[in-house]
Amino acid sequence: FLMVQADVLPEVFLHVVKAKELLAREVRKQPAFLDIRTEQQKKDGVPDVPVVVLELADSAVVLRASLWAKDNATAFALKCAVLEGIKLTYDAEGIDIAYPHMQVVKSEE
Repeated sequence: FLMVQADVLPEVFLHVVKAKELLAREVRKQPAFLDIRTEQQKKDGVPDVPVVVLELADSAVVLRASLWAKDNATAFALKCAVLEGIKLTYDAEGIDIAYPHMQVVKSEE
């Protein structure tokens, strides 16, 4: 099995819990996602999709989901599908993805 990590930067300072839940849900929807937990881990409540706050960046909270797939090609396709799906999901939920931008102010002097 192969693990791949999907990092997203939603502007979620007020919605971090919701953004994490939506990301985990998006991963679970993917047919290629493998739940590699043991029966004991399932009983113990170990999440099938670990989503963590990786970084508090300048304009976003960076989230990371750990996903498992059967091989390299499947893992790449899984990551791409999750990133596209979470963008659409966040758009529908009104959660913006943080993009670097610069505001230029011109002086009239």
